[in-house]
Amino acid sequence: MTVRYSFVSTYPPTRCGLAGYTASLRAALPGDDAVDRPVIRVTEEARDDSPPEVVAELLAGDRGSLRRAASEINLTDVAIVQYEDGLYGGPDGEEVLALLDAIRVPRIVVLRTVPAAPSWRQRWVLQSILDRSEAIVLLTVAAKNCLAAEYRVAPSRLHVIPYGAHPVGPPAPVRPRGRPTVVTWALLGPGEGIEWGIDALRELHDLEPRPQYVIAGPTHPRVLALEGEAYRERLSAHVRRCGLDDYLHFDEQCGDAASLERLIAAADVVLLPYDSPTRSPPGC
Repeated sequence: MTVRYSFVSTYPPTRCGLAGYTASLRAALPGDDAVDRPVIRVTEEARDDSPPEVVAELLAGDRGSLRRAASEINLTDVAIVQYEDGLYGGPDGEEVLALLDAIRVPRIVVLRTVPAAPSWRQRWVLQSILDRSEAIVLLTVAAKNCLAAEYRVAPSRLHVIPYGAHPVGPPAPVRPRGRPTVVTWALLGPGEGIEWGIDALRELHDLEPRPQYVIAGPTHPRVLALEGEAYRERLSAHVRRCGLDDYLHFDEQCGDAASLERLIAAADVVLLPYDSPTRSPPGC
């Protein structure tokens, strides 16, 4: 008998790490389309661009959408709920607790972020999520260690499943190889640690040839909605102040897995310079 999984997350065509992760996870599990692998799409407003596997939407502050989402989830055998800061409504995303309370099947929560210095409310929300989950999946060992040390949770309920990657073929350079290439990819926004990478490149002035640094990926949709390209422009200004215009390249064309694979295959170094060690890897 096929286990029927339901997924609660953002979802394509939304571009973010959670959406890509959920689509890949769903594709990897057995089942027949929406029947065995339905998606409850977390979104800020009702949309008309959802693929057929999206059977319900969960809107912040909308109790009716929460009831409909829970009803669809309870028709399946296991719920896989993605959680990160800012995804759900209410202070520090506390509306996720009402959803977890309404789910009557086993709940697997994938924690995308674990705050290193949480406020009292962030700590309360996260502890409440842990209390309501049958299993918790983390993407880094650092995040697991933080939870085990700082929260009331049995270690046996914590599972680290690192991000996977498609196997890549032989390197296929995407730009001239006159200098070593360092690559960071992300949906650009504060917290990705891009500034650390730029500052590190500035310190490599004694290397000959000095590496080139490629920062790949578009601006995160939420950042774009809040401030347009102001964050990318601040990064560009920082690059100019550091005198690195000839050594750093922004590549916004990280559009799919194939292009990302080619970019990584052509790199000499892959740099993921997060501000926090408990952050999960980026999506693109």
